[in-house]
Amino acid sequence: MTNYDDALDQLVNTLQKHQSILEFKDIEKKIKANPLYRQQVYQMKKNQQNAFLFNKVEKDRAEKMAISVATELKENIESQPIVEDYRNKLQNASDLLQYVTKTIEDKVNEEFIDEQS
Repeated sequence: MTNYDDALDQLVNTLQKHQSILEFKDIEKKIKANPLYRQQVYQMKKNQQNAFLFNKVEKDRAEKMAISVATELKENIESQPIVEDYRNKLQNASDLLQYVTKTIEDKVNEEFIDEQS
């Protein structure tokens, strides 16, 4: 294994143990295990697809009704505390990964510039 591979493994292991990643994984399991959430998401997607199909066959009233139902389901889903918690934890995990990525990018660019000088 190269130094690069070792460093990458160490970074991955460290990130997997970071509190924000652990919290995200935990809430992700909870949300995926929630049958009401899964059913609402399924119904929302089904109504969105129906709206698209009704639009294609010029069924305006049916399209509007399907959009209305899909929008109502979406608002219901988004207002659930578990979904709000999921989004917050996802944002925290995303921020961490963006920070790490940016730091690595900056260091690589710095090394590249130093080598060019």
